[in-house]
Amino acid sequence: MANVRRASGYIWAGIGTALLTLVTAAAEPQDPPASSTLVAYTEPPPQMSPAQSHYLEGCGGCHGIQGTSSKQDIPQLRGLVGQYLCTPAGRAYLVRLPNVAFADMDDALLADVMNFVVFRLGEGSAPAEALAYSPREVADLRHRPLKNERLAQLRATVLADAIKQCERRKQTPATR
Repeated sequence: MANVRRASGYIWAGIGTALLTLVTAAAEPQDPPASSTLVAYTEPPPQMSPAQSHYLEGCGGCHGIQGTSSKQDIPQLRGLVGQYLCTPAGRAYLVRLPNVAFADMDDALLADVMNFVVFRLGEGSAPAEALAYSPREVADLRHRPLKNERLAQLRATVLADAIKQCERRKQTPATR
């Protein structure tokens, strides 16, 4: 019986040594293949504004980091979101959305985030005369968040009206 235990101990010791050798070999740096070329990354990482950073953290997970959602039920922002600014109801809707109205940021930062979304991600979809959101406007709107609303249905109605108004503006020559 003692010989069996001793033999069993040698086997486990041998397995342990083999595993340790494999792990150590895998952890040691390997020389790159002769055909590969290593290139040093010398460019600094891109700098984001606080508004861009907050959009990425709070909105980018669903709406996409560049405003393009991968899900059909999540609205696309890129090149489209500025259309909401064609009507007062559309403009208000964007800030009154629960995830926007209750965002954990002050009114000035939220105004900056909204301006980033509608003017940068919106890529020219906002009417030419559209004004940037101000901290005061954002403060007023977020005190009236959308609650107990059918958001998808409301969004469809608000957006349809905004698109119609945008089209009318394009068809009517500016008179000044």
